[in-house]
Amino acid sequence: MTYEKTTMTVLFADICQSTRLFETCGDIGAREIVSRTLAPLMAITRAHGGCVVKTIGDEIMCTFPDPEAAVVSACEMQHAVHKDSASAPWPLAIRIGLHQGDVLQENGDVFGDAVNLASRMVDIAKADQIITTGRTARGVSQEACGGWRDLGRMRVRGKSEPLEIIEILWHDDISVITVLNRPPLEEEILSFAKLVLRHRDLKIEVLETDPPFTMGRGDHNPLHIDDPSVSRQHAVIEYRKNRYVLIDRSTNGTYVLMNESDPIFLHREELYLHGQGVISLGQEIDADHPELIRFKCRQ
Repeated sequence: MTYEKTTMTVLFADICQSTRLFETCGDIGAREIVSRTLAPLMAITRAHGGCVVKTIGDEIMCTFPDPEAAVVSACEMQHAVHKDSASAPWPLAIRIGLHQGDVLQENGDVFGDAVNLASRMVDIAKADQIITTGRTARGVSQEACGGWRDLGRMRVRGKSEPLEIIEILWHDDISVITVLNRPPLEEEILSFAKLVLRHRDLKIEVLETDPPFTMGRGDHNPLHIDDPSVSRQHAVIEYRKNRYVLIDRSTNGTYVLMNESDPIFLHREELYLHGQGVISLGQEIDADHPELIRFKCRQ
């Protein structure tokens, strides 16, 4: 098998809250909104010499010959979505991550460390943000965007050392520009997202960098609950796209009470956790039940 190695900028653009979009608008309506949103992003990519590698559900993956073309495109993408959102029945927003580096090309697809890092950048980004690495930002002129903001250093999966993280500013009214004219300080480390679980007298902290966290009746689970209504591996918590997601894999389902709203029942389904609340495995929520799991998110 022959691969072609080259250097380019990889960009991911992701539509925010698409899960809620599908829940609210239905599969067909949501798919039409996603397609309508991604179409101008693809056109902008091609207009600046980029290549659309593929679309992945509500996400687009592109490559550019240099970081400046990618940043200009990213800014135009944000403006295009905001303009479309003003007349849309649903408030749309995207987040963008990009990185310049070596990739391997094969049959129109790209692989390699630069792809992985670009994916990590979009995971870090929040709605309306463009996030990149310091190395990539240094290849972009101030005129290409509204400037940039140095967010300090952060550990990302797959890298042993913290990376310098930069937010590209694109709003018209942004006037503050942080120039990268000094080495980042070691103390400028971004805090990790954290989920705190409490069960009986046990307190467990789940960080965004941790592997998937399992709960159930089996002894292999980090959170072991010995109850006949609980499956051996009842549920899993993962950190995905800047949020913690609870995944039910059980026979009897999982009940969640979040931020004092109505209880939610999951059965082989997923739910994004936010704020604080309680989780009950295998049975309805009873405030006096000793096996309740209390959670609190810091994101």
